[in-house]
Amino acid sequence: MYTIIGYNYRMTAIQATIGLVQLRKLDGFNAQRRKNADYLTKNIEGIKGIEPPYVRDDVKHVYWAYGARVIEEDLGISRDTFAKALLAEGIRAEGYCPIP
Repeated sequence: MYTIIGYNYRMTAIQATIGLVQLRKLDGFNAQRRKNADYLTKNIEGIKGIEPPYVRDDVKHVYWAYGARVIEEDLGISRDTFAKALLAEGIRAEGYCPIP
């Protein structure tokens, strides 16, 4: 008898079918995200206090999220204030601090 409740990650046939169809579109999705990220990077480069994500030359980023760095001292406002200002313009942004 099991003493720990687990999760049932099995998918239905319809979920698998939808997933297979979506996989065929993955390259297009990734290409569009890269295009969007390149546009964003080109337009925020040079803005003091906002550092676009660094991507090594040997890496092909898919940009499931765009992680720009806010340098509060240079930007002149806090990261949270900046995120609220973006949200007011319809752009969702959240702070993230990795655990060391």
